[in-house]
Amino acid sequence: MKTANPLVTFLIPSRKRLGPLTSSIKSLEQTCNNIDSFEVIVIFDEDDTSTINEFKLCDFKCSIKTIVSRRYGYYGLHNYINNAFEKSSGEWFWLWNDDIAMVSKNWDLVIHGYRDQFVILNPANSNPAWANYVKDATISPLVPKKWFQLLNRFSAYSQYDTYINSIAYRLNMVINENRLVNDHRQLKDEVSSGISYEHSKFPKYESDYDYEILKECIGHRQLLINWFLRTPYRSMKYLRRRKKHFKRMFNSDYLKSKLSKLIGMTKIK
Repeated sequence: MKTANPLVTFLIPSRKRLGPLTSSIKSLEQTCNNIDSFEVIVIFDEDDTSTINEFKLCDFKCSIKTIVSRRYGYYGLHNYINNAFEKSSGEWFWLWNDDIAMVSKNWDLVIHGYRDQFVILNPANSNPAWANYVKDATISPLVPKKWFQLLNRFSAYSQYDTYINSIAYRLNMVINENRLVNDHRQLKDEVSSGISYEHSKFPKYESDYDYEILKECIGHRQLLINWFLRTPYRSMKYLRRRKKHFKRMFNSDYLKSKLSKLIGMTKIK
């Protein structure tokens, strides 16, 4: 089945995870309001032939496209999604993982309400492991087509959610959309083993460059509106941080360590 003008394109790089991948796509089909509202683009490594062949035998109701790519590896994840743009048709791009399942019903209707807005949508996550993190940072962001059209890329960094966060939060263009709920299980298998986050390699120059392009496009008036609209989120983030700080301060172990240091300094004098 082919969808001429889908609302959402799901971009899913996947390797040796046929089971979780098919379950993830099925969850999208089972929770959508309209099966024609989205398409799925799965990007496989060219050397992952067994998964590619088995995936061809799977039966899906939604529009499915596959891309067989050269292998970039985990630290080249952004290349998979950047290169997939040319074969996509959506107005919105959900940078999805093969270990995520959709939870919320009629999620496509929620996204439809943002059709004419230039914002980044931050979905909620039902997995307790992400409970606090997803309040202040997107894990699987929804990105409008205009983002790519202006920058000619989704990301210049393998952790594309981190890259998008670094720009979108500075521009106050992130909306926490709690009606979009997914379950990010974050599988631990041979594909993800030995992976570490290389924060030292974050491309700050590219991030700042893209920020300036978007800032100019959005304009001063809309930036001011975004700042006011984002104020409640910033306030809640500040309060959460203060709560953690005071909780740490009044922890008995913390107080004992401070007291022992104070006693030690007194003895030296």
